[in-house]
Order: sequence, then structure tokens, then C-alpha cells
Amino acid sequence: MASIVRIANAKGRGNGKYRYRVMWRTDGRQRSKTFKDRIAAREFRLKLDRGETVTTGDRTFNELVQRFLRDCAGDVKPSTMAGYKQILDNRVLPQWSDRKLSNLRKADAIALKSKLQRELSQATARNVLVVATRVLNHGIELEWVATNVVAQIRKPRPKKRRVGILTAAEQRALLMAAAPNYKML
Repeated sequence: MASIVRIANAKGRGNGKYRYRVMWRTDGRQRSKTFKDRIAAREFRLKLDRGETVTTGDRTFNELVQRFLRDCAGDVKPSTMAGYKQILDNRVLPQWSDRKLSNLRKADAIALKSKLQRELSQATARNVLVVATRVLNHGIELEWVATNVVAQIRKPRPKKRRVGILTAAEQRALLMAAAPNYKML
């Protein structure tokens, strides 16, 4: 049985206005979701009381990945889709494939980040975490996940590379050493 609690907004968020928190228990754990208006909170509570699944209990991360890839296939270029699939197959699914979405925690995201940083460059680790964030955001849209644990962690910053420019003498030496085909360069 779910319950609704009225919460006053914090100072500066609108005086006299309230938020509404729906609280319920799933798998022996207390869960909650906050809404801006009472009607949305009541509709959500009715869903819970009818027994509809609003957060995942038995879905795995692998199921979410398959649904994400299927749903986003028409929205992105084939090359982007191939990149997503490669990142997920090689880096994220080996860690989280059989994990239930309800059991994913911020600590799991931090562990994934540290493993990626040990094995990959900062930029590549960041790209992997961005794709994992997109997958979990899709799970939120589907109401399979309540929160995105990867979005809550700080992504690694890529190191800036210094670009070296050839001096005039180095450019002349390069031209002298270049084959005739590359003289136009």
C-alpha cells in the first residue's frame, strides 16, 4: 500500500506551494518518488495499488541495453549505433550484464569508473560513462529505473594535448625528405 505525503517547498522555490512524495515498499525496501502536483502523485499511487510495475524488480541491465539499442536505432546514424554497441558489449555489459536494475547503486558506478580509468584513457573512459548514462536515462523514460546512478558521478576530464607546430626550418627539411608525390602538400 502506497502513501502520499505533502511537502512544503524550500524557501525560494515558491511560497505556499507544495510537492507530493509517494512512498511504498518493494522487495523489502522503502521507495519514494516526488511529484510537483497532487494529481500526478495520486495517479502514480493508483498504479502502485493496482500492482503495475513502476520501478524494476526483475529486469536486468542487459534487457535495458537491448531495449535501448532497439529504440534508438532510428534516431542515430548507423556509425553512432555501432559505437554504442561496441562500447556496451566490450566495457559495460561485462560488468553489469546480469545485474538487476533495482540493485544498481552509486558505488557500482564509481567502481566502473575506476576500472575504466585504470584500463583506458580519460577521454575513452568518459565516452563509456556517457553511453551508460544514456542507457539509464532511457530506463528512466521507460520507468524501469528510478534514478540514474551513472549521472550522479563526476566524469573524468580528458587531458589537453599540446599540439606541436613545425618551425620553418623543419618544414623545409620535411619538403626535402618528402617523395615527389607529396611535394604539393
